[in-house]
Amino acid sequence: MTLIEFRGIRPKVSTSAYVSPRAILIGEVEVAEGSSIWENAVLRGDMGKIRVGRQSSIQDNCTLHCDVGGQSVVGDYVTVGHNAVIHGSTIHDYVIVGMNSTILEGAEVGPNSIVAAGSVVLEGEKTLPAVLLAGVPAKIVRKLDDSELAVIRYAAQAYAELVKLYKERP
Repeated sequence: MTLIEFRGIRPKVSTSAYVSPRAILIGEVEVAEGSSIWENAVLRGDMGKIRVGRQSSIQDNCTLHCDVGGQSVVGDYVTVGHNAVIHGSTIHDYVIVGMNSTILEGAEVGPNSIVAAGSVVLEGEKTLPAVLLAGVPAKIVRKLDDSELAVIRYAAQAYAELVKLYKERP
């Protein structure tokens, strides 16, 4: 992992988290217990704060950043799919952000939700909990059912188990 200090602030990574040797974390970045930051992800806390909660995964090629003085917050038990961009926004607990999705400045994705692959949540959009969001711009498609809520939990747990396997490697 590449941890880069910026203006005297160095990223903080829990000892129980896994960060790929090819991921880059810069400045005011915090990664909590059991979380994972995968191949070529960039968490750039040079303009504001980036926080990844417990047992969340930021998958390959994701970018997390924000405007000056802003923050990007990924809650607990969140799965962020490959190539997603989270810019100055809040992803609440138990969310799946689909591959190639973009969550723009000031947006909030409500808890227990799924953002479909390729969707764009517009600036300042605040979404309801337990919904499927899809499209460009993302709109609520419907409420999630119990099986979909279980998938969100399964995804977070699967990545938490993968963290353990990677941390056991020599």
